[in-house]
Amino acid sequence: MYDGDEWSDLLRSVATIVVILAASHEDEDDDACDELGFSLPQVQLSAGMGYALSRRLTIGARYLYRHDRRGNDIARLWGGGPEATLLFSDGSGTVHPFVGGYLLFARGKRREDGRALAQGTSMGLQTGLRLMMSEDASWLLQWGFQIDRFPDLVDAPLQSLGATIGLGLRLALQ
Repeated sequence: MYDGDEWSDLLRSVATIVVILAASHEDEDDDACDELGFSLPQVQLSAGMGYALSRRLTIGARYLYRHDRRGNDIARLWGGGPEATLLFSDGSGTVHPFVGGYLLFARGKRREDGRALAQGTSMGLQTGLRLMMSEDASWLLQWGFQIDRFPDLVDAPLQSLGATIGLGLRLALQ
C-alpha cells in the first residue's frame, strides 16, 4: 500500500476536477467546446478486461456506453472492441504514465428523431496516470480524444468529436 503523505492532496485534486466538470454543464451558452465542434458528454461509462503481454503492454477489450445531452447529433452510443495500453515505466514505483487506444464497433440513437443508427465506430486515444494503491489495485486518471462515426445511407454520415476526462479503478487478477 502506498504510504506517502500526499493522499489527502490527491483526493482534494480529484474532487476539484469533478466539480469543474459538473459546473461546465450548467452553463451551456458559454461552452467553448461547442464553438470548436466538440461535445462534453454528461455520462460516459466504460469497462474493460485485458491481458498483460509484458510489464509495459496490455491488450484487451472495452465496452462503452454514453448518454450525451449536448447539441450533438448522436444522443446515445454503446459498443465494444479491442484496446491496447502502453506504460511508460517498468511497473516499479507508485505513479505510472500510460497511453492507449481503442476501436469500438458501436450502435447509437440519433438525437433528431430517436431512430437507431447503422453500425458505426468509436475510436479513442487516451493518456494518463496509473496511481498504485497496492500491487493489484490502482486509480486511473486519464484524458483523451474520441471520434464517433456512423454511416447513414439517407443523410450524410453522422460524426462527433469528444474530449474525455476520466477517473477509473483498475484491479489486477493474478
